[in-house]
Amino acid sequence: MHTIEVFSKRPWSNLLLCSKKNEWQCSIVVDSIALANGIGCSFDFKTIYVAATAEKRIRVYERHYENNSLTYIRSLYVPFLVDNIILNEHDQIIVAGHPNALLYVLHANNRLQHRAPSEVVIFLDPRSNSTFENLLLTNGELLSASTVGGTYKQKLLVGGFADPGILLCQDLM
Repeated sequence: MHTIEVFSKRPWSNLLLCSKKNEWQCSIVVDSIALANGIGCSFDFKTIYVAATAEKRIRVYERHYENNSLTYIRSLYVPFLVDNIILNEHDQIIVAGHPNALLYVLHANNRLQHRAPSEVVIFLDPRSNSTFENLLLTNGELLSASTVGGTYKQKLLVGGFADPGILLCQDLM
């Protein structure tokens, strides 16, 4: 993450659509996002989710097949700096992130001296409901600075920014 962009909350990021026939061509489909960091799409490719990290939100867009344009639908609030977005087999969004930006920056600069909290939440019905459930909230003792979380067969897998290995939580939900 770019520290200046996180703390200034400047909308300097864009979402690009890139395609290649003979040469790569890219066009901006969404501009002015405060630190776009993760992206995901529904299994039918009709809904696009973009992590607006500095806004502590996931932006939800409808994708139009005919021209690949996006229409903004709404934002889903999360209580942390959003990192990566994963959709499970039920089209539920699992997001991991950083509840404390300062501790994350300290950890990123010296992971052996500083631990950073981790949080993972799930949006059970992100297309029509903005409520979420916490799957993991830790002060960094289990895993520091979570960047990604995913569910599979009643298990939660969580990866961290610089921690070795992954965290496996069993008997979820």
